[in-house]
Amino acid sequence: MQPQMFVEMGRDLAAEKGIKNGDMVVVTSARGRLSCAAIVTDRFRPFKVMDTTVHLVGMPWHFGWQYPVDGSGGTAPIS
Repeated sequence: MQPQMFVEMGRDLAAEKGIKNGDMVVVTSARGRLSCAAIVTDRFRPFKVMDTTVHLVGMPWHFGWQYPVDGSGGTAPIS
């Protein structure tokens, strides 16, 4: 179980966005937005698609309980 949502990202993307390991970030997609702790790692590297640099990030779908207790950390939606 994870006490808080996290997003794992490569060093290049983190440097581009000014994100440090442990920073709180907001990840946004067409489905919504979620506040996450950033984990900066060498495991994710950018790649090229038709001369465009693409960055991949990793996030768990299920991450345990809601933290902090006041609910400000968010939790996975139940659908």
